[in-house]
Order: sequence, then structure tokens, then C-alpha cells
Amino acid sequence: MEHIARPANALREMIRITKPGGKIFTSFGPLYNSPFGLHAYRTFYAPYPQFLLDTSTLDQFIQANGIWDLGGERNEFQEVNRWSLSQYRRLWCDVQDRTRILYVREHRQDRFLWVVASYFSAFRGRSLTVEELITNQIDILFEVN
Repeated sequence: MEHIARPANALREMIRITKPGGKIFTSFGPLYNSPFGLHAYRTFYAPYPQFLLDTSTLDQFIQANGIWDLGGERNEFQEVNRWSLSQYRRLWCDVQDRTRILYVREHRQDRFLWVVASYFSAFRGRSLTVEELITNQIDILFEVN
């Protein structure tokens, strides 16, 4: 879901083509605001580069080092939609008239909060909660009405 440009459209289409009583399961992450949300973790081994570094610095790093991702050498980061945890939660609410949530788990990873504390100015003004910064994956199972 984090790679899909319009997750709401994708989920609505999954619901549309699923028979009543059918199930939709999705497990995805890391979410954009989480430590490795830029999906650069196989090449750039530091948490939160999407907040700590500007785009030009990241682009220079890619040009100098390349990226090993998706089974091969790449010259750009994977496309991510930058959706927040709260946006996904709103989406679950938006489809509750057509689905029932049978299971949801939000995986959290708080061991990199020291980075946020150490470089707080990079995070200031972004309306990010601690929950947004540490929730890195969502598993959810819907039943279609």
C-alpha cells in the first residue's frame, strides 16, 4: 500500500471485486514517517533520512553510491506515497460501511526515537506524533459486507 499512489482507490477496487463475505488481507510497511519510511535502508543505513536530509543531499548520495534494491542496482529510491498512519486509519473508517475489520495490528519500533530527540529541529513543524514516528507496518484483514 505504501507504494501505491492512491491507496484509497486501490482498497475500494479490492472491495468492489471481492464477494460479500470475502476477505482482503494486506500487510505493508515501512510507513513513510517511520524510521525507514524512505525505503532506503538497504543502502542508507540511518533512520529517518526523509527528515534529516534534504532531497539534493539524498540525490547526491544515490549518484555516488547507487542503491541495491528490488533485487538489483537502481539509481533512485522506490516510489512511496508518503501517507501517514492517520491517513490509513481514516481510510479504514471511510470503508467501514462496506467492510468489517477482523484483525488489525500496527507494528511499532521505538528504538530510534533517540534520533528524533537528538535532531528535533528536523522534525519540528511537521505535525508528527510519536505514534506516527514509530509505527512502521500495518497488517489488516477486512471482511467485505
